[in-house]
Amino acid sequence: MFAEKSTKIWMDLCLSITAHFLILAPSIYIVVLYAQTDYSLFVWHPTCLTVGCALLMTEAILAISGENLLLSKSSRVNRIRVHSLLHILGMVLMTVGFGVIIANKINNNSNHFTSDHGKLGLTAVIVAYVVALGGVSTSYSGLLSPRVSLASLKLVHGCCGIVAIILLFATLFTGLYKRSFPGSDLGVSLTISSYVVGLFIVLVKPLYTTLVRIRGIFT
Repeated sequence: MFAEKSTKIWMDLCLSITAHFLILAPSIYIVVLYAQTDYSLFVWHPTCLTVGCALLMTEAILAISGENLLLSKSSRVNRIRVHSLLHILGMVLMTVGFGVIIANKINNNSNHFTSDHGKLGLTAVIVAYVVALGGVSTSYSGLLSPRVSLASLKLVHGCCGIVAIILLFATLFTGLYKRSFPGSDLGVSLTISSYVVGLFIVLVKPLYTTLVRIRGIFT
């Protein structure tokens, strides 16, 4: 029994470290690349969105799922607080990055949301705000109609959250293929590969939890 528990702890530790590395490494790569380019307003767009969405929001997911090394033994209440704080910071940076690209388009007399990257980004941002509102509703579920159960709110929040983070990363991926990205083709391939594997590890537990909640509601 002790050996099995010890093995599970080490496996969870290895997965957690791997997920953090696979998300952190390409994020640093992107930020450093843009830091080395000539300064412009546009630079803040990928920088803020990479840090806010790829880093802080994934850390928020890891925090609530208990996969964050520093919070693995914390109470659920504390993990929810950290989850909320990281998401708020991520949303702030996402909003700044989104505002920067709009301002940059205006400065250059360019049309808004004409590319697949722009349309996907707009969709991702809207869904992210919906998820944030859903998180607030879940936290204050007692103030809502008694016909809306906490379990249902958690299910909707979890499902929409998974969709939102996938959309945000998909937006990031399409941005890597734009001519403005200063990295090499190999760098793009390695960055996307690292993010995909890392995001899969991050979402395994939330996906499992969501499926369990769906089963609990309909059985």
